[in-house]
Amino acid sequence: MPRLLEQPVASDERIFDGIICFGGEDWWYHNRGHYDIRMMRELSKRVPVLYVNSLGMRAPNPREGAMFVRRVLRKFASLRRGFVRVDDHFGVLSPISFPGEWSAAVTKRWLTKRVVEAAQAMDIMRPLVWVACPTAAGVIDAIDRAGLVYQRTDRYECYPGVQPSRIKAFDDRLKADADLTVFCGDFLFDRESAQCRHACRIDHGIDSERFENAGRRRGEEPIDIVDLGRPRVGFVGGIDSHTFDVRLFVETAQQLPEIQFVLVGACSLPAGWCELPNVALLGQRPHEEVAAYMAACDVLIMPWRRNQWIQACNPVKLKEYLAVGRPIVSTDFPQLRRYDGQVRVASTPQTFCAEIRSALSDPGDEEARRAQVVDQGWSSAVHGLLDELRVSGLAPANGSRIPKDDQADTTVPTTVGRLRLVGVDWVDATNGRPGLRACVVLAGGLRPSPLVEAAGRSVLDLYLTPEKTVLDVMVEQLTLLPSSDGMPLTIRVVYNGRLPAPWPGTSAPNVRFEQDPQAYRGAAGLVADLCAGYEDHEHVLVVEAGRVLASDVESMWDEHLASDADITVGCNQDGSPGGVYITKCGVLRDIPPIGFVDIKEQWLASAGDRGVKVRVHDFSSPGAIPLRTRADFLAAARHVNNHLASRASRSIAPPPAQAAGLEPLRVIGHGAAIGPDVHINDAVIMPAAVIGGGALIEHSVVCPGAVIEPKLRVVNAVVSRSGFYVDQFVTTASRPGLFLESNLHAKAA
Repeated sequence: MPRLLEQPVASDERIFDGIICFGGEDWWYHNRGHYDIRMMRELSKRVPVLYVNSLGMRAPNPREGAMFVRRVLRKFASLRRGFVRVDDHFGVLSPISFPGEWSAAVTKRWLTKRVVEAAQAMDIMRPLVWVACPTAAGVIDAIDRAGLVYQRTDRYECYPGVQPSRIKAFDDRLKADADLTVFCGDFLFDRESAQCRHACRIDHGIDSERFENAGRRRGEEPIDIVDLGRPRVGFVGGIDSHTFDVRLFVETAQQLPEIQFVLVGACSLPAGWCELPNVALLGQRPHEEVAAYMAACDVLIMPWRRNQWIQACNPVKLKEYLAVGRPIVSTDFPQLRRYDGQVRVASTPQTFCAEIRSALSDPGDEEARRAQVVDQGWSSAVHGLLDELRVSGLAPANGSRIPKDDQADTTVPTTVGRLRLVGVDWVDATNGRPGLRACVVLAGGLRPSPLVEAAGRSVLDLYLTPEKTVLDVMVEQLTLLPSSDGMPLTIRVVYNGRLPAPWPGTSAPNVRFEQDPQAYRGAAGLVADLCAGYEDHEHVLVVEAGRVLASDVESMWDEHLASDADITVGCNQDGSPGGVYITKCGVLRDIPPIGFVDIKEQWLASAGDRGVKVRVHDFSSPGAIPLRTRADFLAAARHVNNHLASRASRSIAPPPAQAAGLEPLRVIGHGAAIGPDVHINDAVIMPAAVIGGGALIEHSVVCPGAVIEPKLRVVNAVVSRSGFYVDQFVTTASRPGLFLESNLHAKAA
């Protein structure tokens, strides 16, 4: 039967030349596997799409403690980006909005103007407006549109902390006004489709090939799970109080101490909610990597709460679990009816344990599970959507695309729909300031530092906080710097074969990992080679990987521009090099294309003789903290953890008055297994570390995968999977007695 899309276009069809999507998530920090994001990415192959980050449905609650701070800081970082083109056909806008009825009028006027400006910049003049966040109903009237689509994939009126009557009113209004209401689950579609002008049910798509391939490739596992024991039971997804049944999970894990439980996903539960030794909390991973984590487990679980939110849900992870092929144990919810016989259902800790044991002893037919979701890709879902839009009288403009001519007139058209913007000039996300072309992070070298040698891994992969590595902290600060193209600053992490390679596990889309193309080229020679394709007038930032940028790098960039320098060198207040440089690409052309050229001793030392204008930028204390030794690392972790709140001002340096009064350091990574009666003082315990009961850890760094036997005393040591490093010597794990009573102190390299 031919698709409706293949039929001739009716003369009364309303044509849209792009889509404005008011999303339910934030592009910059939420998982990008959500329904609206995946739909928009697929639709952007046909027409330009402007994705507006979630306007929110509730204000953050200070009583959430650390989670409140985390929510505020990540939203602030998102808002700093403004409007960003992710690619030629997909843009993301992070608008300021104020949840609540009191601010509705202010939000509507300001936000609508900002949305229209961004849409105009993408040549979207007659948009299809897509609403995934119900509160957008209060602002969309001011946008002249070809049509309206409402995405009803969840019961948002049941979301914790919202005003149910307010959200339900938005929902009723959208279902009455929308040309098309899209449901993805059976439960809501069966009960609410009659309330809509036109409704359809379009299920999640799935990258079935990726998940199937991961399930069949046994033995290839992510680095942070490979050393965890078997059998493994895994959960992949958000760990939130309104969805995840904490009591059910904890009691199940307690009753199965011989089984390793692995949880992968962002967690909003209070710290310490689960400290069982057989539970590893690995934190959020990019959507592209979750298939590998699912495949590394023997059984996959969904321990959902029994509430109205779950009753209406259709989690995409169910399809992903099926495609991977592992047996599944879940609490009951209506959508499971579609997969009768393929999912084991349990409702109590006792029955959950019994089903897990049964699944381990009799996994069942993997291919039968995969057959449930075969050929259900996102492309098929979008074809079905376009058919339904055609029934509603809507169709995309043929060949609508964003112009690629960078020299085109950037003046915003004077009108879009009901808004008149006379004589407004478009300003990109850099607010008119010149921006950096890229940042080069030098993660190679001729020999490892004492810290890297002890840890056995790249310094970028060491955790400074319970969930952030050195690279994560670096990326958070560098991404705030303005880029020359208005998109997030490209961060190029360059490594070589002489040091441990960094693991590309960051979720930041602007980070690239590259291997040094030439051996023994030197840092300056390497930077010159990497920047050969950049224009002479463009600027790059160069950062040594073994640093924590504990001062404001943006002020260094501002001073570099103001002085019209060719090169600006960062310097700590004690006179030591900061390992941070800003340079015009043109001055890199003087570096010979062959041979070893260092930055400080060779390139900068002769810069003045070549007529290059070099200036020094003095960092405020503590500057760029080096990470060469254990003592260095603990000092950096102390600053990062004791002054997280000051990151809102783009600096993790403490105010001068607080510099002398630092709190003791005690960092326990998410997923670390800590036994009873463990004493930790001035130490960092990283994820996937195992600490036996009664142990004492003091002035030490315990790396991922390290195991410390019960009752051991670890002082002034770096502990890795392979052994113990006590500042001056290394011993294997089989001879731990050498380090137990050591009082050696780190020597500055």
